[in-house]
Amino acid sequence: QSSSLLPLGTRTDDLSKNNTSRMKREFHVRFCERLEGETPSCLLSGQKSQGTSFKVTHPLTSCFSLNGSMRSFLISDFLSSTLLLLISAFPYTLYLIPYTPTTMIRAIFHFILMTLVTNTFSQPAPTHKDIVYAVVEGKELKLDLYLPSNPATGGLLVFVHGGAWRGGSKDGLPKVFPDNGIPTASIEFRQSTEAKFPAQIHDIKAAIRFLRAKAGSYGYNAQKIVIMGSSSGGHLAALTGVTTGNAELEGKIGEFPQQSSNVQAIVDYYGATNLTTILAQSTPFGLNVRKPALELLLGSEPDKSIDLAKLASPVFHIDANDPPLLIFHGEQDPQMPISQSHELAGAYKKSNLDVQFDVVYGAAHGGDMFYTPERLKLAIDFIKKHLAK
Repeated sequence: QSSSLLPLGTRTDDLSKNNTSRMKREFHVRFCERLEGETPSCLLSGQKSQGTSFKVTHPLTSCFSLNGSMRSFLISDFLSSTLLLLISAFPYTLYLIPYTPTTMIRAIFHFILMTLVTNTFSQPAPTHKDIVYAVVEGKELKLDLYLPSNPATGGLLVFVHGGAWRGGSKDGLPKVFPDNGIPTASIEFRQSTEAKFPAQIHDIKAAIRFLRAKAGSYGYNAQKIVIMGSSSGGHLAALTGVTTGNAELEGKIGEFPQQSSNVQAIVDYYGATNLTTILAQSTPFGLNVRKPALELLLGSEPDKSIDLAKLASPVFHIDANDPPLLIFHGEQDPQMPISQSHELAGAYKKSNLDVQFDVVYGAAHGGDMFYTPERLKLAIDFIKKHLAK
């Protein structure tokens, strides 16, 4: 199937189910780029249960079991959010002009439901919010800590949000991880609209050093750290994980240069891994997203800054000392080529390193298929294994 949208005026009464699904995926990704981050992983909130199992609760259905006043508040917030969303989304409905009214309505509803559930119902309350871990040129860089009262594991999970390196926020942490007893830090960093690469990695490594230095003050164990991210956050998480001790990427941000920025494992949800090949692998739709994002990140297209593009690519940093890696990537991702994850998994295998690569068949760029009970168990077990006390 072609990845481009149908020409204006094309009859689509007989549009196939596959084309409808593809259009919905592309429409959803365009909206996610426009709004806050690239991952709708917060769509699911988790409730901890016994042992290593867990329960996943859909937050939209959960809200109807609340008391009357709280339910009224949430429904009111939901309706006001819907109005604001429709206003902000109007220009993007132009992408749907070639499709039938029924298909357009389904796609719009699909996106609105996912986004409103993510933004309205599923954000966990951090134990400690807006902790300043560094100050760069007058800008405070902050993180949030989510510390379960009965942690199920030692160590700390560090979450790096997505957003094409230019959007998103630390509020996008998937609730299911701290809800399953995993102490978690969600960090912010300078975005590409504020500073070019490698500022983002300098900030993330500074945050890890801070978290190790302050573990005693906040009451968690930071001897072992797993780093996790989605989309552009997955890229930054993987790059952080495979570049311990790299002088160009360690940076000099923060007050704790004596602390280590190394991590014990990496969880990468559909992140970029080789910026020198990503554009050649991209669909026309993907190019529309990636080219401007990379130009902001690097200051130019990758082929005009080859050395910087390689420095920003995890595949060029793999060596025998790199930590275990778990990758998730959608087989139908229209935005981030799945070949990017194949490249990183291949580089790990070539070096005889520990890597698990879960191809999510039928999935696009994010969505609830990444957070089924089976895949959540895979991710949570992997994290707990490498944070074991």
